[in-house]
Amino acid sequence: PAAFDPLFVSCVLWRNFSPSPVAVEYIFRNKILNALLCWMGGLSIPNFMKGNNSYKQEKGEETLQKVSNLLSEGKQVLFYPSGKLRLDNVEIVGGASGIYSLLKNNPDIHVVAIRTQGLWGSMSSRALTGKVLCLGGLIKKGFKIVLKNFIFFVPKRNVSVEMELLGDDFPRNSGRLEINRYLEKWFNGVDEQGKLIEEPLRQVSYSFWNKKVPELSLVKTWNLPEPEKIPNNIKKHIGEEIARLTKMKIDEFNFNDLLQTDLGMDSLDVAALISFIKYHYQ
Repeated sequence: PAAFDPLFVSCVLWRNFSPSPVAVEYIFRNKILNALLCWMGGLSIPNFMKGNNSYKQEKGEETLQKVSNLLSEGKQVLFYPSGKLRLDNVEIVGGASGIYSLLKNNPDIHVVAIRTQGLWGSMSSRALTGKVLCLGGLIKKGFKIVLKNFIFFVPKRNVSVEMELLGDDFPRNSGRLEINRYLEKWFNGVDEQGKLIEEPLRQVSYSFWNKKVPELSLVKTWNLPEPEKIPNNIKKHIGEEIARLTKMKIDEFNFNDLLQTDLGMDSLDVAALISFIKYHYQ
């Protein structure tokens, strides 16, 4: 839900479990965080949302193998199923394949789901602007807020961390999408209509002396062409590539489907599709 989530979760778990966190590689570029993560036995994984290549694939597989080895030795690992910061007020695992791969290699491991509530709307989440500052910028801004409020008067937000050892109803031996849908329902909860429950936006003032909360900035939206206006030859060509990546037939999906949520594509699949489109149509 937010960039500071690993810090809260690690503080809760460290004394009894000392988990090795798996983090996106750019976090390790911060010298302070790099030292902390290395001390905790952290593992870096490439950021596939920024593109894909053979090196990233090899590095990602290498990291997953290291995680698998730790689990087989009885060690604890802190792993984020979606592999990215939440983009909206619901947690979407989509077609991410990390958990599926780890369970395939370690079918008998204990899986503890962790749900954090209260960080959506903080400055380390994407709720306010659709983007988030780099971790160095967040730490610098937070330090200024602490000093401005004379340390003891810093406004606080309520954050809860809930954990549950997943039992027999967890489909650990099922396919990737079944596992991910189960996790999405656990992280968010579902309403009477079976829809995922949205986490409310929680804003807290940055100043003890002024109760004004940060303003929301509109996130830029893109005017995408309607599927009906895409030439049929291009649509067919891209559809064949989607079918190849998802191992589906073209008539089993339509161009209004979401790549990760509906078609179950993981970040590697999405990056491969982007590369395909750029190569043929840019």
